[in-house]
Amino acid sequence: ALGLLAGGLAVHQLVTPFKAPGARTPLAVGCLVLSIVLAVGAYSHWRSVQRAMRRHAPLPGNILVPVLAVGAGVIALLAGAAVLLT
Repeated sequence: ALGLLAGGLAVHQLVTPFKAPGARTPLAVGCLVLSIVLAVGAYSHWRSVQRAMRRHAPLPGNILVPVLAVGAGVIALLAGAAVLLT
């Protein structure tokens, strides 16, 4: 989550503008939104794991890995489209 947060800020502040107008902002916002989703999801998963461990119950599953994979894929497609359009 922290890496995506830093990446979103870096894209918005440091990457030179693409020829396609407004291409940087969706890329940066996508990184920031995915960062928030992962941080909230990780905290929620941690709480459920702690609860299960205290109750000696089976550990819950985790949906964050597919979310991260799909989110990173979408961001990569946006970045590729922004680069190809320049």
